Amino acid sequence: MNYVYHGVPKRMEGNILHPLSILKTQFPEVYSEEVRKYAGREHVMENRIPIFNCLWNDVLHFACVPPIELKNALVEAGMAEAVKLSFYKIDTSILDKENCIVYLNNKREKGELMSESDFTQYDQNNLKRYSIIPQIAKDKYKEAYIAGKTPLMFLFIPHILYRGSVNVSSAEIITV
Repeated sequence: MNYVYHGVPKRMEGNILHPLSILKTQFPEVYSEEVRKYAGREHVMENRIPIFNCLWNDVLHFACVPPIELKNALVEAGMAEAVKLSFYKIDTSILDKENCIVYLNNKREKGELMSESDFTQYDQNNLKRYSIIPQIAKDKYKEAYIAGKTPLMFLFIPHILYRGSVNVSSAEIITV
């Protein structure tokens, strides 16, 4: 089986994960909490995903990297007291493949528009290649630690973007 991971929201309402744009209208208090992760980089939410012709906050973002590997990379960067992380472990068979795409998450300049070359077709058989934390991401964790900042945990890690909502009632929750 193949899995993708999504952080468990602090204020999860029900069993359905929704993109930020849906949270904004249906669960405004939850939206207010979740949108905080974009503080100082609000422009990211306005990025247009060309293949789906929608905005960044119109899709769910999943990673293929197992949570324990994220935790280990943070610890290796010097964050021995890294916070507890909780993720849904979601079987990819529940995702509609037509609504999935891979965002390669290569380095971008602030304000640079996304292009089709930043994405690749979703193929469940290729997910393993996106399950490794690139060295550049680990380097950024270390830089953040040295600077006393919270790292952007998924910077430079490919994302599986999903256009739609996902029922997580049968998903395992992994806490590391």
